[in-house]
Amino acid sequence: MSAAVPPMPPEPLPGLSEPQRIVNTFVAPSKTFEDIRHNASWWAPWLLLSICSLLFGFARFQKLDARQIAERRIEQSRMAQQRMDMLSPEQRDAAINGQAKVIQITFFAGPIGFIIGGLLVAAIFMAVFNFGFAAEIPFSRYLSISFYAFLPVVISTLLTAIAVWMSSDPSNYNEFNPLASNPGYFMDRGENKFLHGVVTGLDIFAIWVLVLLGLGIAKNSAKGKVSPTTAIITVLVAYGLWVIGAAALGAAF
Repeated sequence: MSAAVPPMPPEPLPGLSEPQRIVNTFVAPSKTFEDIRHNASWWAPWLLLSICSLLFGFARFQKLDARQIAERRIEQSRMAQQRMDMLSPEQRDAAINGQAKVIQITFFAGPIGFIIGGLLVAAIFMAVFNFGFAAEIPFSRYLSISFYAFLPVVISTLLTAIAVWMSSDPSNYNEFNPLASNPGYFMDRGENKFLHGVVTGLDIFAIWVLVLLGLGIAKNSAKGKVSPTTAIITVLVAYGLWVIGAAALGAAF
């Protein structure tokens, strides 16, 4: 009698397409982050984020006065005010115009900013989880997790762009906190800069991003070494420390 033929292993299921991964990030994020285990591409979310940031930049360029923004920044910084007080009126005017030009350039710097932000976030959490929790996730997957976790920023960017474009008085635009998605939006930054910086960090979209980051790291950790709860709490604690440090720095200057 002939030897029994062993059963063929089941064929692997096809991976998600980029549109599917983007949609699932909002409705079923576990599917997206599990798919990253097999395909660590990140170009699609970066492209979507970049397009939205450029649309926002165009809205700001068309509706906002960069010189007014520069003057407002100077008013809200003691060090900047001190530097300006040392200049002659002509030098002060030239300095403000120079800052305004830089601000206009930054309106369209979103794509580069997301690349830098993605690299930094991936590097920081790779250090935290691979060395602290033995997650054993390669850098390429941390980078992909970061960009997909950033996707809620698309919603906040579009909402802010619409608000700027539809505003009857764009001069009231608050560049430090343009959207009513955190308690700091309803506070006067000048009264207590440290407290304002801390509560501004309690942003709905920022917390959404952090939860996605934690979930993505947990889903990609080796042998499930990092649970979603542990990953999310760790990411939130790291963010909290950053918010407090940034608020203290902002209050000092």
